Amino acid sequence: MRTRAWLIGFLCFSLTLLAFLSPLLPFVGPDRLLANESWAPKGAKEAYVYLYAGNRSAYQQQLTKSRGNINGVFLPWLEVDKEGRLTTKADPELLQWLHDRGLKGAPFLTNNFDWVAGDAALSPERMTSLVNELVAFVNQTGADGLNIDLENFSVGKRSAYVSFLQALAGPLHAKGKTLSVAVAPATRANTGDWADAYDYRAIGSIVDKVIVMAYDEHWSTSQPGPVASIGWVDNVARYMVSTIPPEKLILGIPFYGRHWVNGKNGNGVGYDRALRLSAENRAPIEWIAAQGAFRLRYTGTNGQNELWLDNTASLQAKMRLVHVYDLAGVAAWRLGLEDTQLWDSFQPWLQELKFSDTRNHWAAKEISELVKQGLLSGSPDGTFDPERKITRAEAVQLIARHLKLPAGSSVSFRDIPNDYWAKDAIARAVKAGLIKGRGDGLFAPNETMTRAELALLLQRAYSIQNVSSSSRFWDVPSQHYAAQAIAALTSRGWLTGFNDGSFQPDQSMTRAQLAVLIQRTQPVISLY
Repeated sequence: MRTRAWLIGFLCFSLTLLAFLSPLLPFVGPDRLLANESWAPKGAKEAYVYLYAGNRSAYQQQLTKSRGNINGVFLPWLEVDKEGRLTTKADPELLQWLHDRGLKGAPFLTNNFDWVAGDAALSPERMTSLVNELVAFVNQTGADGLNIDLENFSVGKRSAYVSFLQALAGPLHAKGKTLSVAVAPATRANTGDWADAYDYRAIGSIVDKVIVMAYDEHWSTSQPGPVASIGWVDNVARYMVSTIPPEKLILGIPFYGRHWVNGKNGNGVGYDRALRLSAENRAPIEWIAAQGAFRLRYTGTNGQNELWLDNTASLQAKMRLVHVYDLAGVAAWRLGLEDTQLWDSFQPWLQELKFSDTRNHWAAKEISELVKQGLLSGSPDGTFDPERKITRAEAVQLIARHLKLPAGSSVSFRDIPNDYWAKDAIARAVKAGLIKGRGDGLFAPNETMTRAELALLLQRAYSIQNVSSSSRFWDVPSQHYAAQAIAALTSRGWLTGFNDGSFQPDQSMTRAQLAVLIQRTQPVISLY
């Protein structure tokens, strides 16, 4: 949860810093472009953004903030009306601006979620003409391809949509142009909604890339809720890779949030706007862990307000799924609404699951692997803080996840309230006999975990047999409560001592050290 003081202080600091730096950071226009300079990243995973509701100047400023993080953009140049007629608007200067920076530019075709327009575009009377017009437009403008974003057309047009894509693919590919589509998210076949209009398998066999719009889980006319909860996005990705080759599948992520007033009209809202509303109404933005999203609630003159939004940390959690399912990359709707702090670590995260503060860290590889497995996560600001001392609660949570411990009974520690974030993990670990309290009915969840405590916890967790009752370390006498555990773990190479012959049993463990240690236990886990 963000406290009021923290939020207000953060906003003041940010505005002051921006005012100070703005004169020093002029807009990078074409006249400032270095020869052969490319903004496109080199990684295997691709990143795209949709542009919308702006002008050339606004788009250029938004893209400059994302410099070095995206491969291309989808341009709002094509619409079909209720008769299926095409309306075009090109901006050759913007396209050239993109190409000068090594970025791809492809217009997207929209029906603005109008099923009448979508059906008309796919009608036999209009389809052939529309295909010819679209191909001609792409070739004449010099665009790099075409993105089809037809949504909410009738399920009866399912076959017609496939034929439409087939008709486009041939002439576009013949000219070296790409064809991509945006499709509705689904977690199963036969959803009973507009997703049934997409023949995912057929689509995946025709086009170059398929963007699954893994957002609007809750939409403008639904009840309030997250735009894309982490569990729902995971379910979408899992189903989609069963129908579309993962190397063609791009995960759509939301740069926007939604704002409901009295439970109605969940309009889109940008991240900066949400922060301002939080400050103006002195209302905290809460982290809702079960949803993997942030929520803001307050009472205003207009009634009850509820906002759901994503920031760097929650977007990173969704982007992690690109690695879990080995997807081609991400595409965001839409640029200009995001938490711009995301760009600080966007590419390292997209390519290797590295936080902004773990890129060159000695434990970066181990941390990234545990993040991929869903065992570790970062802070709300998108950092990992690898050198921070790990607490007893954090250590137990990680090990409980790693071992997939069965559910435990209720715990009665006086310092573990019912809504404590790690209560379930602590209950599981206590039931398994892995850890006890500190006495006097306390668990001390926020105290740091020492090397000795961790050795004892890991010995119990992985059922490591004792090897000796004597200690090789001068500061671990044989009667030490963790002497046998330390001997057992050091004999396996999981823990080591220091050059002076000490073990330093009372030294606290860092988050990075525990990540490396857990990685060393992986061969043991594979035998379970």
